[in-house]
Amino acid sequence: MCVGKALFGLIGIETRYLTFEEGEIAAVEMVNHPPFFARFAASIRHENNDRGSTTIYKFRFAARPHMVSWLLEPFMVYILRIETKKRLEALAAYLETRIS
Repeated sequence: MCVGKALFGLIGIETRYLTFEEGEIAAVEMVNHPPFFARFAASIRHENNDRGSTTIYKFRFAARPHMVSWLLEPFMVYILRIETKKRLEALAAYLETRIS
């Protein structure tokens, strides 16, 4: 289980790991029922390359209630991208301290 930080102190997504291979990939799915999320899943993949490494994060979700999902989802994507960027920057900073 892992619990994400609540977005703006309002919505915390609790997930369970579907796949975990240290240093390679982790995939999760939502197990709680936070407001506005019908479904949520994400994966993070790490790949070494000639420049160092690359981290690829993908998420997929559906908003609820379904009748207004067309209105909610663009805003939710925007917020999720901001939160994801912050977390990936924090991960990069942490990994830099371990390498140095």
